[in-house]
Amino acid sequence: MDDRILLENGTLRAVVSPLGAELKSLYAWGEEYIWQADPRYWARSAPTLFPICSSLKDDRFTFDGKTYRCPKHGYAKDARFAVESVSADRAVFLLRSDAHSREIFPFDYELRVTYALDGNRLSVDYDVKNCGAGTMYFSIGGHEGYACPEGISACELLLPEPEPLSVCCLDGDLLGHAHSPLC
Repeated sequence: MDDRILLENGTLRAVVSPLGAELKSLYAWGEEYIWQADPRYWARSAPTLFPICSSLKDDRFTFDGKTYRCPKHGYAKDARFAVESVSADRAVFLLRSDAHSREIFPFDYELRVTYALDGNRLSVDYDVKNCGAGTMYFSIGGHEGYACPEGISACELLLPEPEPLSVCCLDGDLLGHAHSPLC
């Protein structure tokens, strides 16, 4: 059963799956803007990364003396979110901690991902609520794949102001200590 949510506002059309609260399509002006998950290259479109963005050494971390195994980019990307609310141009997806999630990430939380269309803009908001008493350590983010039918070399990133950009170099799947100027 396809339970994807369709959002439309007359300018944009977005499709979001409750599986991972993942954006599957953003269509406007006769073009698709989101990567269509070709499994030969990458079978995702725009996964939600939680409770970690990137990797941990050996996919493990220790908290309060106990070691937990957490996969690369966390587990939200593979979790089924509840559809908390839907309107024509806005949808809210909810993921709550449970016994299974606490085996990977030992915290009680509510994670809401909200997609909203406004004119020619799509906003994605992440709201993480710590439902426990102590400090909850996490990271969150999106990993959008954009459609580049002309190839990546035909695309450019335009910033409103010149900025010195650098990248943190990787050591395998982990962040290294070296930085390199990007431009």
